[in-house]
Amino acid sequence: MSQENLRIVRETFDRFDTNDPAFSYWDEDVVVIPPEDWPEGGDIRGLDAWRRQIERLRDSWEDAGIEIDEMHPVGDERVLTIFRYVTRGRDGALAFDTTMGSIHTFRGGKIVRAEYFLSADDARKAAAN
Repeated sequence: MSQENLRIVRETFDRFDTNDPAFSYWDEDVVVIPPEDWPEGGDIRGLDAWRRQIERLRDSWEDAGIEIDEMHPVGDERVLTIFRYVTRGRDGALAFDTTMGSIHTFRGGKIVRAEYFLSADDARKAAAN
């Protein structure tokens, strides 16, 4: 199952900045935990709330994308991803290019939890626990 989970996480990141960001892979009761100190912080609960958050993120930037640097299964139910979140602001506003990490947890072939980190090291430490 871990290879399928890797494929799903890759596809959700690849489709982040499209009109179809692969919501079919997310559980209806998903919990998404943004990085510590992230603007609009606080856990996001449920698929509808996650959809609204993705739309807000996409609407904030002229271009936004995710470039995956590495992905690893963590057991059978979790995927660790180290990636770069790359954006370009509207009307020449500030661009953003930072390395981040995530851990996606699966149950029944769906993502039930996604936790994001502002550094690769923090994501790796969390995955080791």
